[in-house]
Amino acid sequence: MAVPFRDCYIAISTDGANWVDLSESGSVEIVAGAGQRPTTELYAYGADAPIVVPGRRRPMRLGITYGYADAARDDTIRSAYEAGSAFYLRYAPRGYATGNYLYSSDAGVVTSPPLPEGQRHSGAAVLTHFTFETPRLTKSTIGIT
Repeated sequence: MAVPFRDCYIAISTDGANWVDLSESGSVEIVAGAGQRPTTELYAYGADAPIVVPGRRRPMRLGITYGYADAARDDTIRSAYEAGSAFYLRYAPRGYATGNYLYSSDAGVVTSPPLPEGQRHSGAAVLTHFTFETPRLTKSTIGIT
């Protein structure tokens, strides 16, 4: 059975300990990308098939869209972008409840600032988007040590 992503919990932090919840901001969208591991092909003399050697992983890139609020959380993200300072993100696709999976980032960097976007007179919620890169995401289970 498919789980609606609308239940997703997402939070941000500048120190990895104190978290600001973005989940209740109306619309949260996470677009994961990158993290691919490149490979190199080596051919031994006389061999017909290559030896495939793994390379180093690229950073994980997450695009986060949420409801803009002209609030401290927007300033926190923008300040981390402008300073190039450490930033953390975590999310639970099925919501923050015991037994659900939680994906937590290592210290990363906000690579594009959250700017409000939309069309005047559209009546739609004002959304904002920022991009975040981190060396890795760690998967854990909420409430289970």
